[in-house]
Amino acid sequence: MNKVYLIYGNEKYFIDEQVNKIVSEYKEYDLINYDMCETNINKAVEEVSMISLFSTDKIVICYNALFLTGIKCDIDHDIDSLLKFIVNPSTSILVLVVNSDSLDKRKKVVKELQKYAEVKECDKLKENELLSFIKKRCVDNGYEINNDVAFECGMGFELGKRLYGYMDNAD
Repeated sequence: MNKVYLIYGNEKYFIDEQVNKIVSEYKEYDLINYDMCETNINKAVEEVSMISLFSTDKIVICYNALFLTGIKCDIDHDIDSLLKFIVNPSTSILVLVVNSDSLDKRKKVVKELQKYAEVKECDKLKENELLSFIKKRCVDNGYEINNDVAFECGMGFELGKRLYGYMDNAD
């Protein structure tokens, strides 16, 4: 069981799916969310490291962990506390989420995450992967589907993702 997860990529649908999978796997854990463009990573590391007398373990999700990329943010993050946690995590779970297709692999923190964390890359499906993705999802849920219907579903899936992105940006 991993205690540190890094989820990144340019496909918000799959990123959200990975985050939801972790959250549902640890339903009994308390859930805490941070936006790393507003909060220093040190606060999230303190939260995930803190042992509570009255509650269960926690899942701390750090959205917009742009300090793992070359993208600048207004906050100067305390990376040292994160580095210590990565190597010696608590019983709680830390999830770092980056909506970017690449990480700055020159950074020590990224190298340590790749070594110790479970890393999930969530890229957009290529056109030739969409049909097999739709068919697999149908089979996984107990349905049969032919190629024509899968193609139509793929068109609907792409449209739905665009609408999902628009709705998310409207908030």
